[in-house]
Amino acid sequence: ALFHSVYGTEGFQGLTMPLADRDRLRTLIGERAEHIAYLNCVMDRASFDQAVLHLMKWDAESAFAIRSRPEVGNTEIKLTKQQLRDLMLVHFADWAQQVAEYSFWNYRRVAYARIASSLGGTCAEVYAATMSGEPPDAPKEVPEMVRARQLGIFDKVQSGEVTYEELLDHTKTI
Repeated sequence: ALFHSVYGTEGFQGLTMPLADRDRLRTLIGERAEHIAYLNCVMDRASFDQAVLHLMKWDAESAFAIRSRPEVGNTEIKLTKQQLRDLMLVHFADWAQQVAEYSFWNYRRVAYARIASSLGGTCAEVYAATMSGEPPDAPKEVPEMVRARQLGIFDKVQSGEVTYEELLDHTKTI
């Protein structure tokens, strides 16, 4: 999961590698790993959540689909069951590593519970253990680019009109 956000994600747009450099990364980490990293970076999370629901309801062997975010084309991306499960695992591992440190307790809580339940085993155990550590007064934080969308300044951050540092500075009014 080291390269899970290498191209930037719906929630993170810090230091990223341009999508034009996919071939370079593919050479470094392999085709399967790069493809899953790419999917994690470009996916629209709502469409991903729908694909997870589809898997949970039908557990089909057929193709699944997610959409890329509007700023990267808003296109449908077909996935096999294995690709969806790989993507779920990378996405879940990213959440598990960040939830407590950044107080993302309430960000997509139901979606992460579904992913953990669907993956089962260690992921279900990690989810239960992680969520049992939620402080009763936990702040309701969200990833920075989600915050930019909520504030209506996503395009300004993307264009550089509002810097990433300004977005991360919660003391400033943007």
